[in-house]
Amino acid sequence: NSLFVIGLAACLEVATRDAIRKLIDHGSPFIDRISQFKDVVRLDVDVGRALRDRKISFGDLVSHLLPVSNLEQIYSHFSILLGVDFRQVLTDAREFVEPSISELLGDEEYENEIETPESESEPDDSDRPLLPISDVEDLMATLGHLFKVRHIAAHEADFELISSDDLYGFFRAAEVFVHALDEIVSQIIEPNVPRTAVGMSLFASKEASKAYQ
Repeated sequence: NSLFVIGLAACLEVATRDAIRKLIDHGSPFIDRISQFKDVVRLDVDVGRALRDRKISFGDLVSHLLPVSNLEQIYSHFSILLGVDFRQVLTDAREFVEPSISELLGDEEYENEIETPESESEPDDSDRPLLPISDVEDLMATLGHLFKVRHIAAHEADFELISSDDLYGFFRAAEVFVHALDEIVSQIIEPNVPRTAVGMSLFASKEASKAYQ
């Protein structure tokens, strides 16, 4: 079970670095706040050359230099980048709502044209949306425990630390956190951009029309 925890922690670290990269590469105000990371952001000749040749982005650089091996570090990084307490950001996180056809076309006549069918039965737990997070403090506590168990398993080779129930809780917490992080960043850098095939086609057409004009 502890070996699964090591893998889960690695997934959380990768998701964290990817989110940091996206925010910084998006530009202001996030790139303006990286001066607060000055103690860990250092350049050498090879890195400078890679940046010049665009083999890596500045977001790649910063995200891989920042330590993300425990929850406190992750919490601190996102609080700095987002300019607000990260717990509050997680509390406010919501599932993405696809724009309506009328919103995409700017035409009210389509407002009620497409109706969403009502569900005939209550969804089970696996079908329920992951956001909003029901208990952010419990989520943070579970993730904090996950990182601590990972440290013990990785450095002390103790692989009998947790039960199957603990492992299920870790999987669920990691799933919720990674999904929330992806939604938070996506909704910041691409607000109201549709995700369905029809929606993306209409959005692209509208943007092309603006560019043509």
